[in-house]
Amino acid sequence: MVDHDASKVLARTRSGSLKLAEDSAGLAFEFSVPDTQAGHDVLALAERDDLGGMSFGFLVPKGGETWNGNRRTLTAIDLREISVVSAWPAYDGTTVNARTRTPLLHFARRFLETV
Repeated sequence: MVDHDASKVLARTRSGSLKLAEDSAGLAFEFSVPDTQAGHDVLALAERDDLGGMSFGFLVPKGGETWNGNRRTLTAIDLREISVVSAWPAYDGTTVNARTRTPLLHFARRFLETV
């Protein structure tokens, strides 16, 4: 999605156009950019390095989090959506990059945590 807008879907795991991977660094994903206005806009902004980063929509199941003071550690989540965001990403350390000349985006890994 773009900016958590359900009308701007870029890819889905169900169709195979979105690939997700988890490793010790966090969540990584890539997708083929669709031939839509939202897809063209995201690709153009990524090529210019003008995108803000990423944001994630998720639910935390019972027992899926621990707190240490103000620091929350997520040990389990139900990932609902991932969004390319134009301005203010929920996770400052995320980046969005155009990886190749073919319409494929690759996104940096980032832990799903809040401080």
